[in-house]
Amino acid sequence: MWALSTVGFFAVYISAVLTQEGQFVENSALDASSYANQQRALLNLVTIPNLLLATIVLAVLGAAFRGVRSGLRVLAMIVAANVLTQLLKYAVLSRPDFVEAASDNTFPSGHTVVFASVLLGLLMVLPAAVRPFTGILVAAVLGTVAFQLLEFGWHRASDVVGGVLLVVAMVALAHLLLPDRRPGGILVRRGFGAGSTARIAERMGRAGAAHGSTALGSTTHGSTAHGSAAHGSSGREGRATYRPNAFNRALVWGLLGVAALTIVGGAGFAALLAVNQDLASTHNLLLATQIICVAATTSAVLTTLALQRTRLA
Repeated sequence: MWALSTVGFFAVYISAVLTQEGQFVENSALDASSYANQQRALLNLVTIPNLLLATIVLAVLGAAFRGVRSGLRVLAMIVAANVLTQLLKYAVLSRPDFVEAASDNTFPSGHTVVFASVLLGLLMVLPAAVRPFTGILVAAVLGTVAFQLLEFGWHRASDVVGGVLLVVAMVALAHLLLPDRRPGGILVRRGFGAGSTARIAERMGRAGAAHGSTALGSTTHGSTAHGSAAHGSSGREGRATYRPNAFNRALVWGLLGVAALTIVGGAGFAALLAVNQDLASTHNLLLATQIICVAATTSAVLTTLALQRTRLA
C-alpha cells in the first residue's frame, strides 16, 4: 500500500501539474469555483495549535487503547505527513507556467494533509468495535473538506488527491515500521484484553466440565473438557476478542459501495465530458473533479480500515 500510494502520488503530480493538458483542465474547473469567503468554518480549523493538540490527543489515545507502540505510530505518521508536505510543496516540487503567466505550487494540499492525517490517525488508535462507525464519520468529514476546497477555489483537484495519497502512504509506512506487538493498551487490557479472554474461556470450560459430569456420571470426562477448555484459553490468549456485528459489517460495506459509486461515477462523468465537448463547461468540470476527490477520500478511509485489519465477518 505504501508503494502503490507513492506511485499514485507522483503519477498525479506528473499528469496534472507537469503537463499542459492537466493544467488546462484543472484551471478550467477552478474558474467555476465560488471563491466564497463565508461558510468555511471547517477549513478554518487548520491551525498549528489545533494540529499540535490533535496530535497529542491521538498519541495518548493510541497508547491507552492499543499500546505505546500505537501512540508512537500515529505520532510519527502525523508529523511525517505534515512535514513532508511542506518540504515537497515549497522545496522539492514546482509548477511550470504552461497556461498562465505566474502560478505558485500548491501540490499537495496542506489543508487536505492536516485533516486526513488527523482523521485517519483517529481510525488508527480506536478499538475495532467502534472503528467502522467512526469510519463513516471520517469519510463524511474528509469528503466535505475535499468538496469545499474545490468549491471555494482554495485548491485544485490534484492538490487534494495528492494530499490524500501522501497521507495514506505515511499511514502504510507507519504500520510497516511500527507493527502491533501487544494485545492492547491499558484501557483495553483491563476490560477486553487477553486476561479476560482466558477467564471467559476458563468459565466456559468449567461449565462444560460440570455438564459433562452430570450427563455421563464421569468426572474424568468433565476433567477432560475442562482441560481442553484451558488449553483453548491459552491458545487464544493475546488474540483480538472483537467480532464485528451486522451493523458494523453493513457500515464497512456501505463505505465500499460509496467508494465504488464515486469512482465509477467520476470516471464516467469525465469520459462523457471528453467525448462531448459541449458538456465540458467549467461547472461540469468542477463537479467531476469534486466527485473524484470524494472518491479519493472515501478510498483512503477504506484503506486505513484495511491496514487496521478491521474484520468484515
